Amino acid sequence: MLRSTGYKQLIRILKGEDLEFRITQYAIKMPGVVVLEDMVFPHALTFRNCQFDQVEFRNCKFLGDISFKGSRLNRLTFSGCQLKDVDVEKCHTQKISLVNSVQVQKFHIGASDINHIEITGNPAFEAFEVACENNILTALIENNGQSSKNSFKSTIYICPERFDQMTLKNNRSEILHVGTIGQFSSFEIDGYNANLVLFSNCNGNNANVHFQGLQPIDVDSASVCIVNSDRVLELRQSGVFNSFRNIKNYEQPLQHRNYARIAG
Repeated sequence: MLRSTGYKQLIRILKGEDLEFRITQYAIKMPGVVVLEDMVFPHALTFRNCQFDQVEFRNCKFLGDISFKGSRLNRLTFSGCQLKDVDVEKCHTQKISLVNSVQVQKFHIGASDINHIEITGNPAFEAFEVACENNILTALIENNGQSSKNSFKSTIYICPERFDQMTLKNNRSEILHVGTIGQFSSFEIDGYNANLVLFSNCNGNNANVHFQGLQPIDVDSASVCIVNSDRVLELRQSGVFNSFRNIKNYEQPLQHRNYARIAG
């Protein structure tokens, strides 16, 4: 059963002052627009089977992980925050935004129904994962990763399996992994710097796929690995990987956590 929650009670939950929530993680319902600004949240937070209308975290610092599981989120925004791991799993939402973060470790979205995802202007991160089993209309991943600020070995993993449109523009990470380009989707990469570009099981013959501006970070060590991906082999003929000296083609099963194994 959902408990209707007011603003003051939500603050108590977020700050870890509601011991019952910390122990039981009872489901809450938070109506209206809530803006939380310049706050520090000291504990890990898990919201299960909750309902939020519109929640925005501005310039907040999270000392623990935060996750949303099986919840309905109309709009969820993190703007200018310092974050550890953020996990959105099996949720329904109109829009999720991660913008202008100070730092974020892992930002994971899985098995969710989402109208729009925006991940933009985040200079320091370890991993962004927009994983398989999502149903997403549009996604924009843009201007993420700055070498002067990012001390992580960073990865962007995306699986445009059930997407209408996904665009990656002007990103930089050590690893870019694209898995399973789906049928009838529009997928664009425009400007990307990486040392390992990995495509696995990308065979969406009816997808509109466009790549340009792929560049290595380190010319001598960078690789493109193409695993069970006939559609990407077709694109290779147009010269989209010409900046990479080392291009490998594999025909073998691959789990996305094992990409480092084949990169050598």
